[in-house]
Amino acid sequence: ITLCIEEICTHLQKGNAFFSQLILMRSTRERIVTTFLALLELIKQQQVVCRQENVFEDIQIFWVSTSYN
Repeated sequence: ITLCIEEICTHLQKGNAFFSQLILMRSTRERIVTTFLALLELIKQQQVVCRQENVFEDIQIFWVSTSYN
């Protein structure tokens, strides 16, 4: 999960993203779950904020931290 967190941080520091963009290259169920768990950890650390406008819509992810712990 640590490697995935680093990948997400690198991606988000370039700009906001959607969850679907993060899992685009992660074709296996394991990689998708790992990405989701990494995202939950980043939310817990208050490094990202997520928003979903409606049920079943894509989740938008916003980078709010100035550094990665």
